[in-house]
Amino acid sequence: MMFKGTTIIVAAISAGLLSATAQANWTLNQEESSIYFATVKNATTSEVHQFKMLGGEITEGGKASLVIKLASVDTANPIRDERMQKQLFETDKYPDATVSVDLGSEGVKVGSQMLTATLNLHGVDKEISTQVFVEQDGKSIKVSSLAPLVISAPDFSLDKGIEALRSLAALTSINLTVPVTFRLVYDMQK
Repeated sequence: MMFKGTTIIVAAISAGLLSATAQANWTLNQEESSIYFATVKNATTSEVHQFKMLGGEITEGGKASLVIKLASVDTANPIRDERMQKQLFETDKYPDATVSVDLGSEGVKVGSQMLTATLNLHGVDKEISTQVFVEQDGKSIKVSSLAPLVISAPDFSLDKGIEALRSLAALTSINLTVPVTFRLVYDMQK
């Protein structure tokens, strides 16, 4: 009888801890988070770039968000950064790309899973899906891409911007699809 009572108490404490974790607010840790994307020019030259300024949160209601400051694009070439900001992303009109996910009443689920989200980029909303791995401890939630997420420029009206970049750089071609990888760390707020 004592064993059964102990099991019920342990189960109640565990459920309470999981509920507290599910009901917490989490804020993106910009220093530990990263988003990288690769471009291909002239059919054979690949380059990896990143965004340096990110924000976001996971709320008690199971809503997760990510904000990407497009002016923070870092290609390791200041002239190309400026051209991407002005010609491609048009950061004066569209300063941010946002990703939003409704995690539902269950909240964060740990492990490998397919995640579906809404990406708002260049004024266009589109549903995207990607395979992720989620880890959670008492202090943080980590979400990492297991496979690159492929973004197609025409889906977000970015093909004209890519053509402008191609012309400015006197390139033969710039690929219209871009693989993206990410690691996002959300810290628990007290």
